[in-house]
Amino acid sequence: MQRFGQGIPRGASYVYNKVASKLLEQFHEKVANEVSLYLSNGRILDIGCGTGKLLLNILGKKKVLGVGLDISKAMINIAKVNLSKVYGYVDLVLGDAHYLPFKSHVFSLIVSTGTLHHIREPHHVFEECVRVLKFGGEAWIYEFSYDTPSEELDKTSIEFKKNKYLLRLASALHGLPRKAYQIGYIKQALESSRVRYKILYNGLVTKLILS
Repeated sequence: MQRFGQGIPRGASYVYNKVASKLLEQFHEKVANEVSLYLSNGRILDIGCGTGKLLLNILGKKKVLGVGLDISKAMINIAKVNLSKVYGYVDLVLGDAHYLPFKSHVFSLIVSTGTLHHIREPHHVFEECVRVLKFGGEAWIYEFSYDTPSEELDKTSIEFKKNKYLLRLASALHGLPRKAYQIGYIKQALESSRVRYKILYNGLVTKLILS
């Protein structure tokens, strides 16, 4: 199962930086636009920051303070290179999302893209997200869902300018189905963590909001 693979190995991380990140360009642009409309100041945490390209996009639109966290040392090293242009606005931390190495109530917003399906015990991560959020803050956790209806997948294909069959395959290999939020282990984790949440479905993208 994907959730038992903690972090991307060194060799695969460089492939991801060159290939997979190209597939995610429009997705990162979409998330960055949402962040720039929501956040006027404060500090943002990217859990599972990977290559750092989402943070780079966000900080290109809004000069807030960013922190990227990843369990993969190789990814952190790649992110350092990719984020060199915004040095001074971002810190990178090697760490585990199950035990966030931050004080309570320090982040105005948390984002995470394509990481939840790697998490072994999501209820711990949900609890940690809420712990480190400032009062009134939110955590936005995004995943692709391969069981998206065809007409909604067509919408995402047009929006992201990518072949819909490629998107469906990518989401099957690297995502979470909607049913995981409705009747599966993510639903169970949300209930056991007792956090406030809502789920938004927008084409291929499922957005979980914690507060």
